[in-house]
Order: sequence, then C-alpha cells, then structure tokens
Amino acid sequence: MINRTNTTCDLRRKTSIADPMTFRNLRIDFKDCMVIFVVLTVLLLSILAVSAAPSPDMLAWV
Repeated sequence: MINRTNTTCDLRRKTSIADPMTFRNLRIDFKDCMVIFVVLTVLLLSILAVSAAPSPDMLAWV
C-alpha cells in the first residue's frame, strides 16, 4: 500500500511551506497499480457498452 510519513508542521522553524507537502518514502506497490488499471478499464468498457447500445426507438421499426 501507500506509506506516508507523519510530518507535523512546526511554525517556529524557518522552512519552506512546501516542505511538509513532499512525499518522502512513497512506495507504490505493483498490486495497487493493477487495481487502478482494472477499475479504469472496467469503467471505460462500461461507458463504451452504454454508448454503443442501440436506442429503443430505432428497434421499433425493425
């Protein structure tokens, strides 16, 4: 899974505002990528199936 570090923003330090926003130790697993890929593929195929289906009005005169 995605691991995130617990960084607290200390307002007393003189650092950049983007310092706590950096993704340190971000490791993305191969299984996470495959799950995202499968979900996006199913979503795309379902949209294509709905858009390619004929309308019921066209089937009335066939």
